Amino acid sequence: MVMSFFPLNDFKAQLLSDLDRTLIQPIVSNFQTELSILRDDRLAFGMGTKFRKFSGIHSALEKKNVRSVILQGELHGNALAAFAFLFRNFGYHVHTICYTRDPNRSGANSIFVKRNSHFIQVYNSRSEWKNAVGRISSNAKSGGVSSQEFLNAESEIANEREVCAYIVPIDDLKNTNADVSLIPEYGLSRTALNGLDSLWKQIPTEKYDRLVLDIGSGLTWLSAKLFFQNRMDVVGVCVGLPKKKMIDWLKEKQNCLGFETFSIEDSAVFESEFVGGFGSTNLNILEYCNSFYLRHKIPIEPIYSGRTLYTIEQKMASGEWKGKTLYLHQGGLWNFLDSLPLSKNVS
Repeated sequence: MVMSFFPLNDFKAQLLSDLDRTLIQPIVSNFQTELSILRDDRLAFGMGTKFRKFSGIHSALEKKNVRSVILQGELHGNALAAFAFLFRNFGYHVHTICYTRDPNRSGANSIFVKRNSHFIQVYNSRSEWKNAVGRISSNAKSGGVSSQEFLNAESEIANEREVCAYIVPIDDLKNTNADVSLIPEYGLSRTALNGLDSLWKQIPTEKYDRLVLDIGSGLTWLSAKLFFQNRMDVVGVCVGLPKKKMIDWLKEKQNCLGFETFSIEDSAVFESEFVGGFGSTNLNILEYCNSFYLRHKIPIEPIYSGRTLYTIEQKMASGEWKGKTLYLHQGGLWNFLDSLPLSKNVS
């Protein structure tokens, strides 16, 4: 699934130029409340905010002339699918180490991962996957691991690459001559921030009372908190973890990334109004997503945007949130395009 129907340089230039053309779409307005959606879901074929993270990482790799990457994550996840597609189409050699609890499942994301990886290793549990990645990461942090060592069980690729390329984590590139980089799960790294900053700079903070985001990996929310500080209220809705665990997760990632200039307050993180673990769907949330699409012609999905927008509308209707709310639609629709109602007017 490599984009080859028009010149690669034109493809890359078009995607990168779209980073500065963000649409804010008002959808609900009355005398007390107003809801607008920042349509990052329109960016890069629906990859949305993941493309901004990629652009920051790509910029750092390009400066060091790194052309090979090791990707990691969940086979069916939005982040891994987006990164596999983008790194492959931007000319990188893509090696993927991933896991899935359901090896027989097939969806858009897993297809993108498989078709855009030059080599892929799939584990049947997250624990097995973590052990494999942990060995690579430990070796890299202790001075680099040669590609021959890393590919010792992968004879086809090992035979193709006889030179020893050194693998290091993306944030350790500064003082190395590595030509293979280990990309963190979800892109969780400081190098992704420059790409996200391209979004925050386009938001007119004086027009809104709060910015609301889904909190998945937490990087986008932490980035917004770091960028806006006290200039804008940044609110998050939990996806995948209950509130207490999510706050602990955010604090852990904040410490790892070195974001020490702001505190994570309990009042800035909210539970989703829908009950269910990460990745779960039910008829009610699917119906809400379809209804929202028919009302506003904005596609949303039942894991992130659907749950967060439902929560926002509930808080606005109850009077808990007044004033002007801006929601960041981060994309990630590939796995759910077939669940949208048929319409001729897709935004």
